[in-house]
Amino acid sequence: MSTTSAVSAAEQLIERDRQLLIHPYLPGATEERVVMTEGAGCRLKDVEGREYLDATGGLWLAQIGHGRAEIAEVAARQMRRLEYFTSFWEFSNDRAIELASRLVEIAPDGLSRVYLTSGGSESNEAALRMARYFHSRRGHEGRDWILARRSAYHGIGYGSGSASGLPIYHEGFGPMLPHVRHLTPPWPYRRELFDGRDATDFCLDELERTIEDIGPEHIAAMIGEPIMGVGGMLVPPDDYWPRVRELLSAHGILLIFDEVVTAFGRTGSWFGAQHFGVEPDLIVTAKGITSGYVPLGAVLVSEPVAEMLARDHGFPVGFTYNGHPTACAVALRNLEIIEGEGLLDRAREIGDLLLRELSSLEQLPVVGEVRGVGMMLGIELVADKQSRTPISMHAARTTSSGARPASWCAIAPIPSCCRRRSSCPRRRWARWWAPCAPCSSACSPTGRSRRHDLVGAPGPPGHRRRPGRRRAPADRQPRRWPGGGLVGARAPARRRRRIRVDGAHPRRAAPAGAAGRRRHLQHAPPPAGHLGGGHQSRRARHADRRL
Repeated sequence: MSTTSAVSAAEQLIERDRQLLIHPYLPGATEERVVMTEGAGCRLKDVEGREYLDATGGLWLAQIGHGRAEIAEVAARQMRRLEYFTSFWEFSNDRAIELASRLVEIAPDGLSRVYLTSGGSESNEAALRMARYFHSRRGHEGRDWILARRSAYHGIGYGSGSASGLPIYHEGFGPMLPHVRHLTPPWPYRRELFDGRDATDFCLDELERTIEDIGPEHIAAMIGEPIMGVGGMLVPPDDYWPRVRELLSAHGILLIFDEVVTAFGRTGSWFGAQHFGVEPDLIVTAKGITSGYVPLGAVLVSEPVAEMLARDHGFPVGFTYNGHPTACAVALRNLEIIEGEGLLDRAREIGDLLLRELSSLEQLPVVGEVRGVGMMLGIELVADKQSRTPISMHAARTTSSGARPASWCAIAPIPSCCRRRSSCPRRRWARWWAPCAPCSSACSPTGRSRRHDLVGAPGPPGHRRRPGRRRAPADRQPRRWPGGGLVGARAPARRRRRIRVDGAHPRRAAPAGAAGRRRHLQHAPPPAGHLGGGHQSRRARHADRRL
């Protein structure tokens, strides 16, 4: 296909997108589209051939990276065997049972039952219904209030959207779910929220007053994200969740942890509850359970709650794709990869490195705070550091209720594509670009891959490129040996052969005047994966001197 034809095809696809698809959060007047067509590791390619570094893991879910062939093979094998069957009533399938067993193994203590769904919003809808149904089955019919927090995000269903604490999800949709109360989020940077008091003390006093105001006999549950994602990667103080758990337990109120984002390694633990040392009554999951390869969600349920749900005719809430065997097979393989490749440890290690390096940005006048846990990091942007006035990044989208638009930047790299500093082929540059690509393409001193045009990878302060090293244009791929090495790269010293020519080369005639006076260096092609580019080892330099 010619370049002109490719451009025309891309433009046609983009135009059809504008005409046909409704995108979440996209104003109709916006003409720009980025149509992705390929993904591998932490890289993406769009329909126009541009390449991108996925620094957010899609929507914070691509734990194992894009394009894993083993996941595709597992899905295909399961589809040939049993692609789908219902999990209603007494029906089940082996993959759903195996996945439930695995989830219970890695879950916090006390969570021994699993309810499978198709995603995060469905899981939160089910968890809220479970909490109310649990109290109803115990004879507490009026116990239906749900406590949530401002700036929280729990999905866009009727119940989950009502629990979400952002006005944009409530405006224009008519009455929301009744009996939902939103509280102050634990946002230590925003001291003005707490009247100069300790953030945890303020939040706990507010929670206690709210319980007294509504009456503990009317409250079913409190729902919260261990670390608030959409709200700004808000990391609560260490004592926040343990004290909340203690207060709720004293009044018989269930605690629902929304771990759609935080579960399956994003924080460096299987679950955020384990990071904070808390045992909730229900945990809501999705996203990282399959790393986005197929839709799937799960609600982990404590035994007392599950026992009440199973009474009489059982829990009367189900979805068509409950326990989908193909999705469960993919999830099982995904969890194997997370464990087998040590991604929990890697998330902690690289997350700590990123947090340390990004903290230097706090010297900038527009950066108020850098915060994070594991592979969940946020940069608070301010117009004024003294007053902590947030930057209005999308003023035109401010809602009629005065909701503040986003003034923070999220960073949630793909754990499987982040290398330890010692394993990067350009170690001294790894500290400037921790989430470097899988090391088959090393980071150059400018922070950009030799073969890829990456996004947002600056070199170190004061770096100057060595003279004489010419960079190819970004849109031109360098020629390569069939075995994988760059054409023109110096071969390693151990592959270099020295030949003394005394009249004729073994394979070709010597150049005129060369007999007896000139030595020739014959290079074998570089081994597969060799990334040359001008750097010589000490051994290679000594070999040149001997020649």
